[in-house]
Amino acid sequence: MQGMKGNVMNKKISFFGIIFIATFLLYGASSAFPQDNPYLLPPEILKSIQNEVSGERAWDMVSKISRFHRIRGAGEGSDYDRCVEWLAAELRKIGLQEVQIKRYTADGFKKYFLWDSPVGWKVQEAELWLVEPEKKLISRFSDQAVSLMPYSQGREIEAEVIFVGQGKSDADYENKDVADKIVFALGGGGSRVHREAVLNREAAGIVVGPSDRVERLEFVDLIEVNRLSPTGEEREKTGFGFSLSRRQEQELLSYFEQGLPVRMRAKVDATLFDGSMPVLEAKMTGQDFPSQEIIIMAHLDHYKPGANDNASGSAGMVEMARNILAMVERGDIPRLRRTIRFLWVPEMHGTIAYLAEHQDLGGRGIAGLNLDMIGEDYALCQSSFNLTCAPFSVHGYINDVVLNFLPWLESRNFFAPTGSRHLFHRRIRPYSGGSDHVMFNDSAFSIPTPMLGHGDVFSSQEL
Repeated sequence: MQGMKGNVMNKKISFFGIIFIATFLLYGASSAFPQDNPYLLPPEILKSIQNEVSGERAWDMVSKISRFHRIRGAGEGSDYDRCVEWLAAELRKIGLQEVQIKRYTADGFKKYFLWDSPVGWKVQEAELWLVEPEKKLISRFSDQAVSLMPYSQGREIEAEVIFVGQGKSDADYENKDVADKIVFALGGGGSRVHREAVLNREAAGIVVGPSDRVERLEFVDLIEVNRLSPTGEEREKTGFGFSLSRRQEQELLSYFEQGLPVRMRAKVDATLFDGSMPVLEAKMTGQDFPSQEIIIMAHLDHYKPGANDNASGSAGMVEMARNILAMVERGDIPRLRRTIRFLWVPEMHGTIAYLAEHQDLGGRGIAGLNLDMIGEDYALCQSSFNLTCAPFSVHGYINDVVLNFLPWLESRNFFAPTGSRHLFHRRIRPYSGGSDHVMFNDSAFSIPTPMLGHGDVFSSQEL
């Protein structure tokens, strides 16, 4: 959330670029360019984009999305489900007609291609208390949602805490009875610790400190994302997990170093069940070539607040749709010749489920674009704005289109009046994975799909 506040408000760069790409792919380049215009769109359209896009409006949308705890597979009655329903209504308000929510089974048993679905999960509240050697509240879900590991099973227990070092190997548990106790481990990797301590050795739950990523060591109060990953068969055996900051980890570790007995009380009001993954889809149908599609995607899921990752990409698509509708309505650009399909997905798992149903997209999609973390403050987050290219093995020219617009974004005209004047730091990176563009670039679909977004010290990784 820290990284978000600076940059979606003060720079409209990400949203300008997205509209540039969409406009070019929908209509194509003009052949009547002045010699001093190096860009693929004529100056009058570039000016229209510049006048229309609003970083402040996008920031407002980010702030609203980030109020929901958006965990993939959550299903009916969850915060994610409420967020999807709310966002669908917002899309209809701005004038999108073809809006629908598709739901895919998430029970831990169902497979989509070779991917296992996550289990359904809902949470109301959770607290972790230190009871001995002193009484102290460690964390509360409603205060900081990221402190509770998603897919924790509901339980209330007071128990001895057993320190297991890293807690990821058999050696860490040698001569230690952790059954029905709370396990404390260092070094992140909550899912792996949970598997060793709870699923394999019947501990009640785990408490895990942060990973040892060097660039994060200075952020002593940062709580990293950890997720449990139970299968459908493991739902009944699943325990709970809490994540600690570096400061909390060191305080707890000091009790063990002093030889003091440590007890904790955990109360988790959460449920694992047969859930669903909602994918929000909106389309603008082209009039001349409706079967040719540009597919724009962003994953909507993430912990609360999860503003940059990835409320920013999700809000960016809303702003893009709003901009195109407004410019068409005013006559600044003609009506769409090709179809544009927007997808707000549960990251990876929801995307593969959607593609399993829509395998014809491989023959319809002429290009795609993945928006993942497009709105952070470069200086605060020690980051750059990255273009991760589509692989050369997937034929298309979208990489070149994106490369063409990037220099245009360095103009001073792209700063919102309420923001800073940070320089535009951009990087061009070869193809790599880690987000939803992977599925579209796969040879099963072969839709050339680069990614726009940031990499920084706060970027989450699957721990």
